Formats: sequence, C-alpha cells, structure tokens
Amino acid sequence: MTSCAFSDSGSGEVDAGGISYSYNNIINPTSVGMAITGYGQAMPSNSNFIACQYAIRFDVSGEYTLTNDVFTNCTYDIWNNSGGALTINASGTSNPQNYSGENVTIVNSKYHKLTDVVQNSEVSYVSGEGDAATVLYHVENVDETGEVQYDYNYTGSYDVDLLIMHLNYEPYQQTIEIDGVNTTFPVSQVYDRNYSS
Repeated sequence: MTSCAFSDSGSGEVDAGGISYSYNNIINPTSVGMAITGYGQAMPSNSNFIACQYAIRFDVSGEYTLTNDVFTNCTYDIWNNSGGALTINASGTSNPQNYSGENVTIVNSKYHKLTDVVQNSEVSYVSGEGDAATVLYHVENVDETGEVQYDYNYTGSYDVDLLIMHLNYEPYQQTIEIDGVNTTFPVSQVYDRNYSS
C-alpha cells in the first residue's frame, strides 16, 4: 500500500499485516494509527504519523526497524502493548522519541561532526551550566585530521555549549542544537594576536 492518506480514522487503525506499507500519511486518529500485530510482518517506511494519540502499537515483542518514518506532534510515537521487551531501530530520517509501555529501547544513532578544528585543540560538548554542567563528550587533543565526531543516541533535541580551547587561538564557544539529523559543522577559530608564549 503506497501513497495513501488516512485521516480522522476514529477508533479504527491500519493493520499493516503482510502488506508493504510505504509513502503514506496517518493523520489525527483518535487512538492508534497503525498496529503491528505479528512479528516479521511488513513494517511501515517513508511514512508520516501526524497528531496521533498512539502512532504505532506493537502487540508482539522483539526488534523492529523503522525507515524514514517521521512522527510529528504525536502523544506517543510508540506503544509497547506486547508485555515484553521492544527494541526500535530508527533508520534514516525516522525520529521516534516518546513511548508508552515498559521495556522500550529506541536506538537512533546520530552524529555531530566538527571539521577544520586546529590540531591540538581541546574540544568539549557541555550540557547545563554551573554546578549542573555535564561534559557529554571531550577530546583532549584534536589530531591532524581536524575532525571531531560526537556520536549519540537521539531521543529528543537539546542544546549544548560547544567549547574549543587552543593556546594560540581565542576561546571558541557556541550554543548548538543536538537533533535527529547527522550534522557536519565547519569550525573557524580566530588566531589570538595577544598571546605570547
């Protein structure tokens, strides 16, 4: 089933069953958008779940992959109704964040990569301020490639302070958003003309 729209479906739901389900939109159902009722059945892909109370309900435990499925303004993106453990592997642009039920693991591996960092710089990704500050990722000495990559599991967007220090350059600080998109970010450090060794 491709390129369909299901809107205001009331108490009904789409049961993917054994069909291929891609490039569809499920919009504003009052309860469940799609039900996965059997392990190994076709999964949705390249689809949008918009303003769903429960976007996808899983009735059988296991490990499932969502590919390019985008969730927007849903109360719960995932509902684990299986009674067992559920692992969701998010691939591509898939962005499941919140869930209902227990024993749910969402794996959504993303990265934030810095390029053009001066060799021997010290780089930190810091969340929070003052006593509440937490270093999420730190590199003591950037190598000759000038690249730093912070890998993370995306479960929701948040801001961090990017801090870069080097003896011969002015301190670099910028607040950036860590989100559900792989990002490459070129850095431009400014030489410190007042520094003397």
